[in-house]
Amino acid sequence: MLFLIGFIASITLMLGYIWTSNEINSLTRDIARLKEIKAKLITQNNIIKADIERLSSADRIKKIASQKLNMVIPKPETLFVVVKKTSGKSNDRR
Repeated sequence: MLFLIGFIASITLMLGYIWTSNEINSLTRDIARLKEIKAKLITQNNIIKADIERLSSADRIKKIASQKLNMVIPKPETLFVVVKKTSGKSNDRR
């Protein structure tokens, strides 16, 4: 009887060890795959950031605005502000 209990315990421990080893191997493969995906995403993100920098440069926007949209830089203007003086009386009544 004791031999049977020991045998069942040994089989259970071996199965647990095999299952644990398979899980570890599976998780290790998943981690490696996710690291590769992360590296690709970081590369894509860096490319996109460089594109944003290139596309949003002031010179490029100015060139597109003038060539494709026929926009021009306005000439400087002088603005006059006229302030009307009022008499010493206040119109504010409370």
